[in-house]
Amino acid sequence: MSMTLTSSAFHGYGKIPAAYTCDAPSGAAASPPLKWSGMPAGTAWQALYAYDNTGSVVHWVLMDLKPAVSNLPADTTGSAVVVTNYLPMCPGAGNTDQYQFTVYAEPADYHPPKVAGMYAVDPDQLAAHALGIGTLLGYYSQ
Repeated sequence: MSMTLTSSAFHGYGKIPAAYTCDAPSGAAASPPLKWSGMPAGTAWQALYAYDNTGSVVHWVLMDLKPAVSNLPADTTGSAVVVTNYLPMCPGAGNTDQYQFTVYAEPADYHPPKVAGMYAVDPDQLAAHALGIGTLLGYYSQ
């Protein structure tokens, strides 16, 4: 089932503002605000996975978001298990990278395995078990 993932900071396939990147004016980048809809029935928990499709870097992983959560304000993790803290987008001088934010609605009978007490998150496995998925793509250039 398709879910809709959006941000009030940038539009799909649009430019991610500097405030959410390594070029943040304050020097401390915030995670972007995200909102999603279309939660499928039977969702027991959610995961958020942010990835640099160009540079192959994981930028943010949240697990165990409650089914009632449908947004994350800027610079927040909500009530989630943080697997990977937010790593600001930073493609390198002269480069433009594509960043993908994905929210997964998961059933109660699936959780990724834990290694040394931490979730071993594989986005392919999250997708394979998901009841619903929403994706938002954005770009950033330095």
